[in-house]
Amino acid sequence: KINAGKARQKYELTWKDEFLAFSVYRRAGVTQDFVASLFGISQSQIHYIDRAWLQVMDTALQEMFPRPTRSQMLRNYPTRFIEADGHARCWLLLDAFEIFTQQSSNVNLSSATHSSYKGHSTAKFLDGYPGKISDDKFTEKSSILRQVPFGGTSKVDKGFIVDNLGAHEGVLIDRPAKRKKGQIQQSTVDVSQTQKIGNTRIIVENVNGELKLHMRCLNALIPCIQFGIISKVVRIGYLLQNFKCAIVQDHGPPTGEESEEGKPCRAEVRWYGASSTGLVDVRGNVRLWGLDCEIKRHAELSEMEEHEGKTAIEISEMVITERWDLKKRKQLYNEVHHREYDGGDL
Repeated sequence: KINAGKARQKYELTWKDEFLAFSVYRRAGVTQDFVASLFGISQSQIHYIDRAWLQVMDTALQEMFPRPTRSQMLRNYPTRFIEADGHARCWLLLDAFEIFTQQSSNVNLSSATHSSYKGHSTAKFLDGYPGKISDDKFTEKSSILRQVPFGGTSKVDKGFIVDNLGAHEGVLIDRPAKRKKGQIQQSTVDVSQTQKIGNTRIIVENVNGELKLHMRCLNALIPCIQFGIISKVVRIGYLLQNFKCAIVQDHGPPTGEESEEGKPCRAEVRWYGASSTGLVDVRGNVRLWGLDCEIKRHAELSEMEEHEGKTAIEISEMVITERWDLKKRKQLYNEVHHREYDGGDL
């Protein structure tokens, strides 16, 4: 349980008013002086209130919305991915976005944050990195591909040249084909592949757009003094979106049984009235789309007498619990990289 009283000092405002001041400052994107005048306190008090509530919100929301397990993701898998790819192995939609920051008077910091692509000082996010870093180095530093199960797929855009990084982790990189040197026009196959990836990756583009729409403080220049906390601001903005209906669901009026029970949001802690159109439970198809060792193990468990009468979903849950993907990744590190896997039990 988070004790907000310990994370903040005593001010003239109650904790409810402090939270309101914090929300106005971050959501509306106004200045601290403006919020201070609204609540009748000094600008320095708004500064300390903002820092305290950032810490409280960041800690509380991360505990409330942990990263979903493989079983949870397979329980609500988007049908559009299956229609486009023919399988349910895609686990990550990888994208980065930049926000503008003030230019620092420090030469080294200014050089690190200057983005030649944007022509301005920026901060780039998968996690807050200076805007000068490239997408492939960015992906390597964040180690985000380790969150994809061994044998899974990650969809990226053309800027992510991370095929080698994916091979090191046992992850297939699904990226649109670039136009080759001397090629006037892409082939029909390349165009079809690009459209297929774009139609599924649009989800992460929508999420990034909603973040900037609802956290208007990210649309203004980020002061240099806030470089140390901007990652928390972005993380809080993303986590707050989990209170909405899942973006791949049909948000129209619910009908039938769905109007009574609703559908869980992405973190499965709250119920809404959105229908489940666009999502399907594919846990039973581990025997078709899983790793070779998982398919073999599924067949072995199905033939055992003690498992007679169990459904394909129940047997698939048993296979997933055995974590064959983690075993294969550890084997890859031992045999190919000649070192122990240090990524933990993902």
